[in-house]
Amino acid sequence: MASSFGRGWKYDVFLSFRGEDTRKIFVGHLYKALTQKAINTFIDSEELRKGNQLSKLLKAINESRFSIIVFSENYASSTWCLKELVTILECINTNKQIVVPIFYQVAPSDVRKLKSFFAEAFAKHDRDPNIHSEEVHRWRSALTEATNLSGWDSRHYRDDAKLIDKVVQDIFNRLINISSSKVTGLVGMASHIEKMELLLYPKVDGLVGMASHIEKMEPLLYPRVDDGADYNDGVDDWADYNDGVDDWDNNGLDDWVDYNNGVDDWAEADYNNGVDDWVDYNNGVDNWANYNDGVDDWAEADYNNGVDDWADYNDGVDDWDNNGMDDWVDYNNGVDDWDDGGIWGMGGSGKTTIARAVYEKISCKFEHHCFLQNVRDGVDDWTDGVRIVGIWGMGGSGKTTIARAVYNKISCKFEHHCFLQNVREGFMKKGDVLMQEELLSGVLNENVQSLGRLSRDYNMIIERLSQKKVLLVLDDVDNFAQMETLLGRMKPSFGDGSRIIITTRDAQSLSGVDATYSPKLLPDDKALQLFSQYAFRTNQPTSEYNHLSRKLIEYAQGLPLALKVLGSFLDNKSAREWEYVLEKIKKIPHGGIQDVLRISFDGLDDSEKDVFLDIACFFKGKEKDYVAKLLDGCGFFFRCGLRVLVDRALVTVSPQNMLETHDLLRVMGREIVRQESIKEPGRRSRLWCYEDAKLALTQNAQMKRLRLLRVHYDKGNCKQHVNGNLQFLSHELSCLIWMGYPMKSLPSNFHPKNLVDLDMRDSRIEELWEGTEPLEKLEFINLSHSQCLKKLPDLTEAINLQTLSLEGCTSLSEVQPSILAHKNLGLLLLKDCKELKIFPTSIDMKSLKILNLSGCSKIEVFPEISGIMEELSELHLDKTAIRELPSSIERLKKLVLLDMRDCKSLVCLPDNVCDLTYLERLLLAGCSQLRNLPEKVGNLKLLMDLQLQGSGVKQLPSSMLRLGRLKQLCCHGYVGTHPFLHGHR
Repeated sequence: MASSFGRGWKYDVFLSFRGEDTRKIFVGHLYKALTQKAINTFIDSEELRKGNQLSKLLKAINESRFSIIVFSENYASSTWCLKELVTILECINTNKQIVVPIFYQVAPSDVRKLKSFFAEAFAKHDRDPNIHSEEVHRWRSALTEATNLSGWDSRHYRDDAKLIDKVVQDIFNRLINISSSKVTGLVGMASHIEKMELLLYPKVDGLVGMASHIEKMEPLLYPRVDDGADYNDGVDDWADYNDGVDDWDNNGLDDWVDYNNGVDDWAEADYNNGVDDWVDYNNGVDNWANYNDGVDDWAEADYNNGVDDWADYNDGVDDWDNNGMDDWVDYNNGVDDWDDGGIWGMGGSGKTTIARAVYEKISCKFEHHCFLQNVRDGVDDWTDGVRIVGIWGMGGSGKTTIARAVYNKISCKFEHHCFLQNVREGFMKKGDVLMQEELLSGVLNENVQSLGRLSRDYNMIIERLSQKKVLLVLDDVDNFAQMETLLGRMKPSFGDGSRIIITTRDAQSLSGVDATYSPKLLPDDKALQLFSQYAFRTNQPTSEYNHLSRKLIEYAQGLPLALKVLGSFLDNKSAREWEYVLEKIKKIPHGGIQDVLRISFDGLDDSEKDVFLDIACFFKGKEKDYVAKLLDGCGFFFRCGLRVLVDRALVTVSPQNMLETHDLLRVMGREIVRQESIKEPGRRSRLWCYEDAKLALTQNAQMKRLRLLRVHYDKGNCKQHVNGNLQFLSHELSCLIWMGYPMKSLPSNFHPKNLVDLDMRDSRIEELWEGTEPLEKLEFINLSHSQCLKKLPDLTEAINLQTLSLEGCTSLSEVQPSILAHKNLGLLLLKDCKELKIFPTSIDMKSLKILNLSGCSKIEVFPEISGIMEELSELHLDKTAIRELPSSIERLKKLVLLDMRDCKSLVCLPDNVCDLTYLERLLLAGCSQLRNLPEKVGNLKLLMDLQLQGSGVKQLPSSMLRLGRLKQLCCHGYVGTHPFLHGHR
């Protein structure tokens, strides 16, 4: 456990004791209990003492976070024990060590005042000529100082087992508190813990206004601590007010002070009568005993349970725990018994809810507690139940670290607890039975073996825990089957209040959990903080590292794993080496990061792997539906595969329906493809880099496996020069994306039978291919701004074509009639095809949504609309030479936008244009030959934007008064007194 609680401590606990008194009894059992709690404890061996190696013991003391001193009858007779004691007390100041004395079958007053066995031992030391008198004086002082520390008196416990349980739990809880307060290296962990606690304990934190109720209840339950106590921790953390110290352990009870009167001495309790004679504060503190003068026998407080073990020792009153603090003196009235707290109010006022919230917050402070509900009816039907919370996210996102931090913080509240690490790996290496044994061994804190028949023996043992409050963490669960093996088909039959935390990369593993927490990646400031903890452990950073650190933060994209791995790798390296690493990881990712990330990928089936690699290599940031069409055409069952990828945190879908993946996952996917053939890229299944594509072509590679080819380049700064040929272009290609394609045509023997997407924007291509090709899978063609393109191939077979973009193809002169007969084509974009003259005379496209002929200045006639086209919403005809529209325009039933700006030849609009009842925008600005609008223009009830500026329209029809939704009217140059203007100024 030492490694879990900060740096600089080799041991959690050092045990100082007299071997002949306690080694084989009390200390032996104490040591076993500490180690079973995973508390790293140093205990000397008899051989060490025989070897007279005191220096090793003193060194171990200095390396320990805690020291437990077991004072027994013969402790002072050992000079070794006394030398250990002096060193331990020195460490309080030098190392901030926490020291806990245990008085085992001896009275604290005998130790302080050197009575009985201690007197005999020091009489011998005084007579020993080999021991200097100054050393004996130091020993005396050390014993006195040690007895002033808070500790434990064994005489006040019925048996050693109870005392050992309390001591071990106390040490464990303090270690947890130290760890939680420091949170060493866990950047941003406080926020994660807070959010997890809301999921683990939703009933308190989720109640509206409950915080104020709890705040008001706590002073009533703990009125003595209203000035000094940390209400969040109950009465655990009563403070040394001068030093702000939370722990009683180092200062004992002698520093409690009546601050108003400066009285340093505690009142003497009448042990025969319990606490009846504790002084009414109003009457002073005259009867409180001087702690140094004889109040040695007070039972030391169990700090984690409050003051429940302070006892009336003669009467055996050691059960404050059952009554909480009810029996503390009413100081104002001199009354022994505090009135039991109550919450009074009318029915439905929230009394039970408030009591439950307070109970859940403070019950962990008490050894015994119970919430008895509906007492009037004799019914206790409230149950906290078993609650399961999952932590889900991509590899390296901090799931295990968060689970460990939460576990460390709350495990002290549970009777049994276990953190089962690396479940996925455990099942792979050990199998079902051994994993069940490991789980039970951890929960029961005993060795469980030979379960034999899986279900019968396992279920039998699980039943032993049915009344136990259990905390269980299952770390890195790979699938739901592992969950069933460890927990069963239903929630495990653990006791009321049990909590289970599951970390996983696969959301499907969390089926049936009560809540799921998905940690967000670190923001830049937190990422820099975490990275710096690892990168600058050896040397302090200089200014030359600032820019490089920012670059690495940008590369890691907030992933904790990457920040730690890269930081550790770069520690104690020069700035020049940092620059080299930055360049390298851009091309070859760091293996320590990739190995962790790849675990999720390796768990996919072949089809899912293909979908992920396609997204990583090509489709990050692309619209989901577009990718679905593309990959479903490849037979990959994209939507099923995508669901798995999302569940495994490999891919996300943005609110805008775009596919996203973490940059390091993208790098991982591309590296997997690169590894298919490192030196011969033509042998890979996917190519996305221009340099790799160029190399493959230069090598005249037989690209038979190539399914996706994507080549991007900076249009302004790069010219492509490819001297190879494309005779070996794979017939398996489903996606050919090559910006700036440098050749005049595709290879003559290329058969695009599997092609789904052809994107060759800004290319030099003049003709794709000759003749008719099997194009059943082709859905997208984008040849925009290919200024050398003269004509399109026969696309009759492209029956599934959905998008055809030819914008800016300034050499294109003809569009074949077959294109305007495609039933599935949704977008036809021909903007700025300035040489386009030959256009089909009729159009019937049931799926067409947008037709853009903007800037096609040689188009004079718009085709007849031969069938109803209900999907067309936008018709862009601006800057064309069209003189008039056909009367069949009325068949565009749901046209929303008609843009005919700057159509200088347009002379009229057909009357039935007024039948386009969905029309919202009619843009006629710059139509200088247009003189009139149709009289029934007022029938366009949805029209909001009418632009007439620069047109030849001189007078507006009176029917325009009915255009109730018109928001914008532009008709500059109009002069007249038509009443329309007076109502629409």
